[in-house]
Amino acid sequence: MFESDSNANTAAVAVHPLLAREIRPSHNWAEWLACWHASTTTQQLAGLLHEGFNVGFDRSRYGEQEYTRDERLEFYFNIADGWASGHSQLRSEGDGDKKYFVGYDKHENGMRASPWKLRQQLAQKAFDMLVRNFFRSQVEESQHSFVRGDNPPWGVHVVSGRLFSIVLNFFRIEENGEIRNISNCDDAARGIPHVIDFLLALIGCIFRWEEQKIESWTLKPEEVREQNIEMRQRIDSAKPWAVEVLVCLNKLDLLWEMRPANRFGEFVGLDDACLAKLKEIALRAELSRHSHPVWKTRLVSTVEEAAYVGSRSARFLMGYELRKAVHNRLLAILNAEQEAEKAERKLKQLTTTTG
Repeated sequence: MFESDSNANTAAVAVHPLLAREIRPSHNWAEWLACWHASTTTQQLAGLLHEGFNVGFDRSRYGEQEYTRDERLEFYFNIADGWASGHSQLRSEGDGDKKYFVGYDKHENGMRASPWKLRQQLAQKAFDMLVRNFFRSQVEESQHSFVRGDNPPWGVHVVSGRLFSIVLNFFRIEENGEIRNISNCDDAARGIPHVIDFLLALIGCIFRWEEQKIESWTLKPEEVREQNIEMRQRIDSAKPWAVEVLVCLNKLDLLWEMRPANRFGEFVGLDDACLAKLKEIALRAELSRHSHPVWKTRLVSTVEEAAYVGSRSARFLMGYELRKAVHNRLLAILNAEQEAEKAERKLKQLTTTTG
């Protein structure tokens, strides 16, 4: 009887297993990275990816390497690359016929997965975290923090910093003409609409950007001039990519709305590189012997032929040239009318002046 009571008391005062060890979050991103490099199982790595955006950057000890938010984003972009096409992007020759046990299906049958599939799951996890903590949050925040027509702060930061080339590479145009890391499969679940909103907002930043004005009171004008030159190079080199992304997303007509603020009524034209890219895309269209009056199936040879077969780029180019011509004609008429009115006022002044 005494022994039974003793066992009951021992069970009652047993220490909770979570109290028997130290449990804490990562001190900072440096420690998080150390945990990442030391981990090998998918469960460990997926858990780290899930919590990575909740980790700070303060150094926990003297001499420790310091990291920034942009470096964390770069890490996530690198891990997420290839999430939508795991077999072609994430398969290694060293995988061989390896298969790992990963759990049970609803019938209690054991399931196995190839190494590339496990890599894809981690890439998808990283992508999901980018959607939640970067793509979606940036666009939603900017909708309440800047005047319509101006560039949002996050857009200026991305375009002017190290993230710009990372984002452009992550969403580069593949050989098949599609945008890398954008999938039509399960797009809502993966947050693709938020990613598309981000891309459209970023492209808007690219086409709305204007150089900083250098006034007589501008501090460090040479520094501002150099910044303008560097940004102009970044912007101009990205515009052909932006045009092709708009074509892929069937959003090319948004180019008419992506103009710098306070320049309404002015024809803000596309540069030669953008027009060349649009023509290049248009001339990829094909005339089929089964659908068009040609002897043999062939590529189109003119923009007009491309428009005939339904190329959005070709139709945009033709509409662009038409708008530009009409704008220039109306502008010439307006200038002539202003000159005529000015001449009429002068003539009236001269004829009413006495002696």
